[in-house]
Amino acid sequence: MHMFNNEAYEPLLRDLMNDAFYANTSNRGKIAKIRQCAEVALRRILLLPQGSPMTLGQRNIQTAVSNLNNPLLTAAIININRSGNASTHTQDLSEKTEEDVDSVVDSLFDLYSYLMIAFFEKHPFGSNPLIMKAFSLLPPIIRYKALSYLYTQKPDNVFIIDKLALATLKAKSREDALEWVDTEANHLKSLPSMTEDGKRSILNHVGDVLGREIIDSSPDMYDLCLDKINLVGNEIDKEGKVYYDFETALPYYKKHGILTVNSPEEAEFNSIMEFLYLGRKENCISISTSSS
Repeated sequence: MHMFNNEAYEPLLRDLMNDAFYANTSNRGKIAKIRQCAEVALRRILLLPQGSPMTLGQRNIQTAVSNLNNPLLTAAIININRSGNASTHTQDLSEKTEEDVDSVVDSLFDLYSYLMIAFFEKHPFGSNPLIMKAFSLLPPIIRYKALSYLYTQKPDNVFIIDKLALATLKAKSREDALEWVDTEANHLKSLPSMTEDGKRSILNHVGDVLGREIIDSSPDMYDLCLDKINLVGNEIDKEGKVYYDFETALPYYKKHGILTVNSPEEAEFNSIMEFLYLGRKENCISISTSSS
């Protein structure tokens, strides 16, 4: 199986991202460009040969997506294809709103999240502390989407739970994070907070600023999640979010998120992260949508 060549698609994605997120483009134009971004993302997901013809609506493409059996991915492709068609064809005369753009961007982020979901289905989340640390340098919304799905598949993985609680806090709000913990309370209380190996993994490699004390004082994942949500929530209330979208996260990714490759797993992860940041501009305000 061939590897996806990020470099070959970089000029295209640079233009598409500029027109979709940074230039003064109409809402109709933004949706059309985001659809093209989605086509490139789907090329990566399906590992299509470079230069091969494809559109989101092609029967063979739809079959390939269906065969992956992921409802998040399927729904995203349907929404982007429908909205993209409406913004491309001249028979649709309706005005396109910012809400229409937000909906398509949200589906594009589902595609990005799927790349991480597929990776962690092959390489269990928590098995490589360095990858966990670099994963945290993605925008909160991407982490939230990926972890939410992974939790439905591996609800006993304490590393997924730990990161999902904080991703919910950062992508949404403290209230949303606390509501999630409350909803999952019975299950979370049934799980010990961390094994000794898990504690060493987080503290020694990920550099968890909360320290061993908060882990040792939390007998189960319910208490651990509550403690972390409230402590990190207080820090956010005081200092604000360090990064919240691709543009503000980009400098941190460049500085801390590129792994020194020691395994094929780390090389694959680096390639996915590089792809997700292609075309993004550092600390540039996106004019397309507040969620980007």
